[in-house]
Amino acid sequence: MADDHTATLLRLFDERRFVRARDLAEFEIPRAYLSRLVEQGRIRRVARGLYERMDAPSDERATLAEVCARVPRAVVCLVSAAQLHELTVGTPYAVWVALPPGTPRPRLEFVMLEIAYVEPALLTGSAVRVEDYFGADIRVTSPARTVVDMFRFRSRVGLEVALEVLQAYVRRTNTLDALLDEARRVKVDKVMAPYLEAFLA
Repeated sequence: MADDHTATLLRLFDERRFVRARDLAEFEIPRAYLSRLVEQGRIRRVARGLYERMDAPSDERATLAEVCARVPRAVVCLVSAAQLHELTVGTPYAVWVALPPGTPRPRLEFVMLEIAYVEPALLTGSAVRVEDYFGADIRVTSPARTVVDMFRFRSRVGLEVALEVLQAYVRRTNTLDALLDEARRVKVDKVMAPYLEAFLA
């Protein structure tokens, strides 16, 4: 039975980027098996109740997935979202996430966070998408919303970067409907208009 539990648990780690201790109840696996695999050096504890394989791939998406797993209300946004959507060639010095106003600042030892406080009502529907990363969810603003947010928070990210992201978006899209809808939604359509007209001229 012990070998069966271990095999089932390792298959679970093959299917998912992260495994939570509470996930084991579904498979009737005692939590002690997590500790054994940690001691054996086969998995590592990422945070309280959160584990991943020791040989799990490490890349930008893995970092974003871990942030989303450890900060359940976080949505990847701004420069980090632009990089994920390949709208910028720059590499952000921190992971940018949106959180509801009043949320205590998360403390993560493995990465620096930049926080944009955004009302939850503005992060619904088409504004946010969920991308799968080896069974882990990366909550991220859509490409259109990412561009719009770059202008909304241009004093923090810089107008030059916002223009780079807008230009990249315009070059690769066939319609600007989603962009204009999001711009009106957060009331930056008038700010963006002259720059958009210049790129379309």
